[in-house]
Amino acid sequence: MEAVLISRSYLSKRPAPPSAVKVLVDQSVIPSLIDAAAAVELQFERIAACARRTPLLGVAAAFGIGWTASRVLRSLR
Repeated sequence: MEAVLISRSYLSKRPAPPSAVKVLVDQSVIPSLIDAAAAVELQFERIAACARRTPLLGVAAAFGIGWTASRVLRSLR
C-alpha cells in the first residue's frame, strides 16, 4: 500500500457544496417523512390506549399497514 502525504494546503481546500436536490431532500423531505412516521406512531398509541388492551392491537395494525404497503409496492414493480 502506498503512503499518502498530506500537504499544507489540505485544510484550506473546501469540498464542493451539496447539490440543491440534496439540500431539498435533507431539509424538507426527510423531516416531513419523520413527522409523518411520528404521527402514525402516535395514532397507534392512541388506539392501544383507547382500547385498554395490550399493545398487540397497535402492532397488528402496523403489521397490516406494512404488509399492505409491501404488496402495493411489489405490484407496482
